[in-house]
Amino acid sequence: MPRPQPKSTRNATWNGGKTGRSRPPAHSPVIEQCTTEGCGETAASQPPPAGWVRTLVGGSRHPARDWCSGRCATFGIALGEVCSKSA
Repeated sequence: MPRPQPKSTRNATWNGGKTGRSRPPAHSPVIEQCTTEGCGETAASQPPPAGWVRTLVGGSRHPARDWCSGRCATFGIALGEVCSKSA
């Protein structure tokens, strides 16, 4: 059985030999505003366009909304949960 490497050797291998302190986190938004027209708008009476997602969180103060993708809909669901009447 091979002998385990010393911790300093393992770290140097894992991070490509870099040493020192990590850089500070970037100050950038977690999510940028979607540029797709109509994304996040209040849902109309007709079904959403093909491939779009409609969300409605029970107990939320927000109405049903249509989203261009599952990624955008995830943020919409989170918004509805944060703004729920029970929160």
